[in-house]
Amino acid sequence: MINKFLSLKLLKNARTELLILAIITIISTYVVTKYISNTQILFDSFILSGDYTKCIFSLAIICGVRIIQIIIRQFQTYVETRIRGKMANNIEQEMYQTIYPRTITNIETFNYQNDLQSITYGVNTIAQLFLSSITVLQNLILIIVYAYILFSQLWFLPLIVLIYNVPKIISDVKLSKIKFLYVEQNSDLSRQKAHYSHFFTKPDAQKEIIVFFLRDYLFTKWNKLAQKLFFVEIKQKKKELMLSSTLSIIAPIGYFITQFILLIYVFNKVITFGNYMSLTTTVSLLEASLFSISPIVGNTSQLTTFKKKMDDFYKRYLNNPIITKFECVEKIETIRLNNLIFKYPNSDSLVLKNINLKISLGDVVVILGGNGSGKSTLGKVLVGLHEVPEGTLVFNDYDVNSIDRHDLYKNVSIVTQDFNKFPFPIIENITSSNDYDTSKLNELVNKYPYLIPKDLFENTETLLGIDFLGSRQLSGGQWQRIAIARALYKQSSILLLDEATSAIDPETELKLINEIVQSRKDRITIIITHRVDLAKYANRILVMKHGKISELSNYSDLLDAMNSKENIIRSNENEIRSFSGAI
Repeated sequence: MINKFLSLKLLKNARTELLILAIITIISTYVVTKYISNTQILFDSFILSGDYTKCIFSLAIICGVRIIQIIIRQFQTYVETRIRGKMANNIEQEMYQTIYPRTITNIETFNYQNDLQSITYGVNTIAQLFLSSITVLQNLILIIVYAYILFSQLWFLPLIVLIYNVPKIISDVKLSKIKFLYVEQNSDLSRQKAHYSHFFTKPDAQKEIIVFFLRDYLFTKWNKLAQKLFFVEIKQKKKELMLSSTLSIIAPIGYFITQFILLIYVFNKVITFGNYMSLTTTVSLLEASLFSISPIVGNTSQLTTFKKKMDDFYKRYLNNPIITKFECVEKIETIRLNNLIFKYPNSDSLVLKNINLKISLGDVVVILGGNGSGKSTLGKVLVGLHEVPEGTLVFNDYDVNSIDRHDLYKNVSIVTQDFNKFPFPIIENITSSNDYDTSKLNELVNKYPYLIPKDLFENTETLLGIDFLGSRQLSGGQWQRIAIARALYKQSSILLLDEATSAIDPETELKLINEIVQSRKDRITIIITHRVDLAKYANRILVMKHGKISELSNYSDLLDAMNSKENIIRSNENEIRSFSGAI
């Protein structure tokens, strides 16, 4: 996985800028050498010969070189900004395309969130390494040039400078490891703090915070986490400072030794004062170049750790099973569950227990059950969103684990309780594309005119929601209708509606479900609901309790069960409130 973030493809649209930067580096290196040589000439001319004309000439050259350096540096900054922008965008694209899970089983866990935060830190570090590679190359060239200048005059000088800068590199290597461990160990705490912070600014949370006077309570919770994280960060910073300070004090000592040697050479007239000034300048420039690449060397040393973490993340959450060839399915005709059991990660409790079920084309299945009975989980399993044991979920006689999930999801539409409210214009919200089928959209609008507000359909550029300037706020029911329209537009073999009409008025709800069922007689429709009235449109009625299902033959049997003294379903205003016993 890490190889994707170190690929030269990330430079695909920045080649021109890289060429310009290479030319700038060559010119910049030449200018630096002229600056150093003229510094020596200036001081030697002034002190030794008293040739003021030569001094002024050298000074003018140095001034001109400085002006050129400033111009080059500004232009270089502009070019580097373009390169960094393009590379950062390419890296971000690669990350979002890579983090594309097949199912939701493992990602709906706190482990995934913590691991993702560590991986994001790793990717950002690698991105910085990639982006800093330009700086590294430039400084490596300069280091070679500076080392050559020093070596040509006093051969041992570059060795001394390199030796007393080694501790700084060692320090940065250790610091990089400490920082990565810190992020890994404290990701859960930092996520908790961020989560509580979100409540103070999230518009949807304000009504309950106001009515239930939650602000002080939330602030107390947030402040406790903030204080805990603050002390952890201070402890971490102390550790970093102790390490860096201990090893960094060697550099000034090394610099002192270098200056002491140079001054002895000046006093003994081995080198001129001009040589001393140019060598001192070169030593400082060499140190600056070494210091600039030292943190990058530190981060590079952690590539092995990042690679292992990222590979583990990919295998755990994103990788496909080891199958040489996936089966392709163009249309789902049957869904079969064979002694299905299911439990969530980090849990020992079974959510679904030994379920056997077959659903065929034309079936309208209504699943009823109390809260926590497992009906929503069953619905997600039936459309392939969860990982299940081999042989327990079969589509068209193919085990789900042998099917290309991308092909499978082409056959699936869903409306869940936690559907997304995308800040797109109305048409993009429904079609999920800029390039949509106009005839399909018009057919949908004509068939279900009450799903899409007419004024929004006529203003196709208006963003929906409350997040951005010019957006149009919608009610919960309007958002739910748009989510249903999105599912119907896809015209999939399987349609899962999980409490999909809970915010729609009862009259419109019954009309909508009836029309959906009538238009999908040659497909599979699965409706998960608390509302008993919706069961009248089903030819299959399943009642769930404690992860098990019982099937009623028809709507009359359901009503009889509700009205019997031993009933297991008690209805209140057409909603199932609780379940007891067994059918």
